[in-house]
Amino acid sequence: MWLSLVGSILCVAVMFLISWVTALITFAAVLALYLIVAYRKPDVNWGSTTQAQTYKNALMSVQQLNNVEEHVKNYRPQILVLSGLPNTRPVLVDFAYMLTKNLSLLVCGHVIRGTSSQRYRNYLQDRATTWFRKHNIKGFYSLVDGEDFESGTRALMQACGIGKLKPNILLMGYKNDWQTCDKKELDQYFNIMHKALDMYLSVAILRLPTGLDCSQILGDESSAAKIVNDIPRTLQPNESSADLMSADRSVQNGLSGSMDSLSRNVSQDAGDSPNTENGLKQLKTSSTSDLSFMTGTQVKEVSGLPDPVDPKSPQLLTNSLRKSKQKHNDPAFLYKGPGGVELPKEILMELTQFTRKRSHAVIDVWWLYDDGGLTLLLPYIISTRRTWQSCKLRVYALANKKAELEFEQRSMASLLSKFRIDYSDLTLIPDITKKPQETTTTFFNELIKDFVSSEKENGPSNVATEEESIITEDDLMAVQDKTNRYLRLREYLHEQSMKSDLVVMTLPMPRKNIVSAPLYMAWLESLSRDMPPFLFVRGNQTSVLTFYS
Repeated sequence: MWLSLVGSILCVAVMFLISWVTALITFAAVLALYLIVAYRKPDVNWGSTTQAQTYKNALMSVQQLNNVEEHVKNYRPQILVLSGLPNTRPVLVDFAYMLTKNLSLLVCGHVIRGTSSQRYRNYLQDRATTWFRKHNIKGFYSLVDGEDFESGTRALMQACGIGKLKPNILLMGYKNDWQTCDKKELDQYFNIMHKALDMYLSVAILRLPTGLDCSQILGDESSAAKIVNDIPRTLQPNESSADLMSADRSVQNGLSGSMDSLSRNVSQDAGDSPNTENGLKQLKTSSTSDLSFMTGTQVKEVSGLPDPVDPKSPQLLTNSLRKSKQKHNDPAFLYKGPGGVELPKEILMELTQFTRKRSHAVIDVWWLYDDGGLTLLLPYIISTRRTWQSCKLRVYALANKKAELEFEQRSMASLLSKFRIDYSDLTLIPDITKKPQETTTTFFNELIKDFVSSEKENGPSNVATEEESIITEDDLMAVQDKTNRYLRLREYLHEQSMKSDLVVMTLPMPRKNIVSAPLYMAWLESLSRDMPPFLFVRGNQTSVLTFYS
């Protein structure tokens, strides 16, 4: 390298010795061409050696990571977020990126049911990459197709990443329609949590009052039609050509919802609606997360592919982002409704709730069990971000003995001080074993009434009743103490954290063969219903906090 530098300097010197006038003219012409190219910034890949060197450096760095021993001080939250296409759940992706920005790995996982052509996969990859670039998010997009959501997610968790660059946290959206969806979908959602914990992955579930799925209010109808006309799609298993034609008509009518997420339960009959308004009426009867941001007067069209950017025009997007940095940070520029219409301010506020700067925000941390400290680490990382830098961190924990409440509070304060967690308030809950109020118990019984089996009766009909039941009375009696504890926590949550900006709580452990899927979801529903943005976190018993700096 140094020899080449010396040779180039000698060549320049010889140029000036031969004819200094010609050398100056040559330098001026080269400089002018450079300035023109630097000013116009054409979207052209010149194939420079810098790109090859970047690849080589990245490869060597990943290989060197394999030789680094893992230590608690080097822990990084590497997140696999089940977002589908990133533009369908932008709030979920923004939240995940807030935890990983300039710190660790972020992978957006997308599961497609059935099989798809490679051209279609490339199309989705380009859309995701364009969205990442537009929103200035440094992440990766991983696409997997499978027979169902559970098998696809298993493949994602097993194969995603390379070497030490592998996700150690699975982030999912809360399943709002667990009471009305198909039982198989609910079981798959529940089994994914089990599989993640079996693979020693931490599990996090984010719930927002308005839901996470924004695919019905973002995007334009033209891009939805292109997916049918330009991109070949293979038939799904057990799907006829008539079904494929029906799905195509649904997309062209703007009524094709995302079929790759268990958090939605959109009726297939909505696609055959003769007009958009009738389709909206049918869609409103589906999952609460589908149209959580939508009102009938705000949006007149629905698109299943919610990106206002034409994927075939990446150059226009790149140039516009480079010319105007102010537009890049403007939510009205980042998010558009169907046909490119501007969204109401209230919707933009919901879409940017984790990216806009907050003043005097409050994060409540309910640290119920010792799972390695992840429940404390994640909110602490959020409090260090620029948009949440001035927030207050309030910590709540359970007291073991009411008589020694003051001693336990001092011990907990000392522990947080050793962990260097800067908190504003510490509260211990003394009477968690107390029986919940009658209204709270009634609320819980209403949640599970459609899943609880009736009293057993003698006779042949008893067998059919047991087969159809999901939660038996014996199951309820076996976990009665846990149920009462979570109902008491609901009362404390409504008393302490209703006005918080974010609530982080330890995720209850989903005991397999002990707690059924609907009973477990009823626990989560009791804790997070009518609450601010709520994050459930469960570590994998790996320590992520240390006393030593």
